[in-house]
Amino acid sequence: MAALAVDPREAVNVGGVDAAPALPSHLQRRQQAVKLDSSRSLQSVRSGTMGGGGGGGGGQRKKRLGGGARGAAPDWTAGLQLSAQEVAANADRLAVVVLLTDLDYKSANRTLMLHAALRLAQRHLLPTTPAAFYVFTVADQLPLLAAGLEDILAEQESGSEWVRLLAVPQESWVLPPAGNDTQLWRGHWNRNYRLMGDWRLSFMPRFARELGHRYVLQMDDDSYIVGPVEANLVQLFDRRRLALGVQKLVKDPPLVTWGLPELAKYFIITHQVKPTTLFQHCEPPGLRGLYSALDEKLDLAADTLALGDFFDDMPRRGGWDRTILNGNCVMIALDFWFSPLVQRFVGLCRGSGGSVMYRWNEQAVLGMVAQIFATQEQLLLFSFPYAHRIRHTDALKMGGLAS
Repeated sequence: MAALAVDPREAVNVGGVDAAPALPSHLQRRQQAVKLDSSRSLQSVRSGTMGGGGGGGGGQRKKRLGGGARGAAPDWTAGLQLSAQEVAANADRLAVVVLLTDLDYKSANRTLMLHAALRLAQRHLLPTTPAAFYVFTVADQLPLLAAGLEDILAEQESGSEWVRLLAVPQESWVLPPAGNDTQLWRGHWNRNYRLMGDWRLSFMPRFARELGHRYVLQMDDDSYIVGPVEANLVQLFDRRRLALGVQKLVKDPPLVTWGLPELAKYFIITHQVKPTTLFQHCEPPGLRGLYSALDEKLDLAADTLALGDFFDDMPRRGGWDRTILNGNCVMIALDFWFSPLVQRFVGLCRGSGGSVMYRWNEQAVLGMVAQIFATQEQLLLFSFPYAHRIRHTDALKMGGLAS
């Protein structure tokens, strides 16, 4: 998948809001044919049947969220009340969503990590890109998180907050029915980690849109912007009609994308969609190369080897190359995301149960969405200085904020 890098020398001067990033023309024509069904699909979103998970760790604490009554509609704004003027102003502000539901995940102080990530974003992102950071956590951990971010919260003026702490709505913490049977799960990841991906696919985009944002950036608590973001990202996406932006493209191991190419093949055949860049990631290129293949050199987990034992003729080479969007820093154009065909595909991934069973999570689904629906020019590879999964003290030094 080819991508564009932000050229910091490029002037970004958008006089007004451009049209939303468009699907390629052949997909627009196909989209017209499914408008009726897609409107029903969006109605199912509004009725709560597409509620989802959460993440930012995988500790036991997150079980306190429980799982709201299945089918109950989540509070899509998480209880946040904004004026009509604030909602309108958010059209030009980037929504940044961080999900942190285990404050000591992996025996680390995640609050300190988040504090550093916010300070670095304040230094390097906010000067060019107006943004609102929405940090979600478990309700009974809000006081602890607020205490750890006390200095940042105290600096904010009423009506101009850039960081808001919110409780994960209980009704949004529900897996799709087809993914809820733990006996079908593969891999070591626990329930809450799988919930994270589903929550990002379902609740997060809708939340941002309900508050008036047109773009959402998902980040982890240890996602560090360690150098200047030279361009206003909202204006840049408007100007180039971008659909997705990502810090890094990676190739996942076979287990965590297992079955996704077969589901994509079903979708593009039944919906008669010609993918934009997908076949560039297949060997051989085309429908014949759109399949899952075992590569024991990349994944020797017992669950992966068991897949190969089930059928004697399981492919061992070729197929889809498993290129996905690394989920710790991904920006999504919401008009693109909520376009009917994209929503139908995302709904299919969630409804199949595969996004939970094999832990595709949001990043593998996003990778496939990009390759089916976004042109090469609509995918941006960020070039601003960035670090992930390093010590927060090292990140502060890299970003010029060491005390």
